[in-house]
Order: sequence, then structure tokens, then C-alpha cells
Amino acid sequence: MRPALEGLNMLSILMKFALVLTTIAPIGFTLSFLLYQSNDQILWAIFVLFCSLSLCAICHQIIIASAAKLNITTITAASIKPADKEISGYFVAYMLPVLGGGKYFLDPATFAFFALMFFVFIWVSKSFYANPVLAICGYKFYEVQLSNGGNLLLITRNVITKPADIGTITYITSHTVLETS
Repeated sequence: MRPALEGLNMLSILMKFALVLTTIAPIGFTLSFLLYQSNDQILWAIFVLFCSLSLCAICHQIIIASAAKLNITTITAASIKPADKEISGYFVAYMLPVLGGGKYFLDPATFAFFALMFFVFIWVSKSFYANPVLAICGYKFYEVQLSNGGNLLLITRNVITKPADIGTITYITSHTVLETS
């Protein structure tokens, strides 16, 4: 095991959990909109909106804590390319069906099933790069090929144009890193 990975602990699990939750938070925003449109469920709309916004705030705080407390290291990157091009596909694949489903998603059991399946899909597939909430907050995602042939997903607020632009990082998962500089 790489020394940098020894620091993977509860904070890194929380970070992965937060990344998944903020990936599904827009579904909560959409549900809030649908509840608001139904006119008789405005309190539920406000509650769901509050929960979705809270998920985003909690994720941001976990990112800050992860950057400060997980093991900081450097990597030797051979190449880098943007990975957040999938965000537009997120809306087509996941948001439009919810909007198109309209009142059917207002049923709590249907919505809970859809959200749970989406959560499991994101967790298992590691599709953190399709995260519109973090993109709105200024985070960018890059696919990094290491000089040893390995690949990582880099999350940063910086614009990276060449491998040498990558500063210090911390491992969130074995294949996901957060730039700490």
C-alpha cells in the first residue's frame, strides 16, 4: 500500500459519501421545484430545498477538512485532461426524466427509490466527476495519468493546463485526489 493511502480513514469515507450526496442533490432541487409547482406541498418543497442546500454546505466543509487533515503528498503526472465534460450528460440522463415524470416523482416511495438507486450507481461507478454542485462551486475535475501508468481523478479549484501545474494533493480514495494548494 502506498504511504499516502495509509491516511485513508473515516474522513475519506465521509468525503466519498459527500461527493455522492452532492451529485444527487440536484435531484432534490428538482423535487423541490415539482413540489412547489403542485401548490399544495409548499412546506415540503422548502424542506427538500433546505435538505439539498444543506448537503452542498456539508460537502464543502468536508472538502475543506479533507484538504487540511488527510495525508498531503505529491504526484508525478505524465498527462492531464478535463474530466468534467460529463456534467451536461448528467442533466440529460438524470434530471430530464425526473422533470418529465412530474407528479409521479412526488410520491415519496418513488422518489426515495429513484434517489437510492442513483446514490448506489454513483457510489459504485465512482462517477464523482459528473457533479454539477461542485462545478457551480468552482471545482474542476481532471483525469490524471501518472508516470507509472496509473490514473487518478483530480478535484481542484485551479485551472490545470499541464501536469506540472498540479500542486500538493491528498488521497480521498485510492483513485481520487484533492489538490490542497
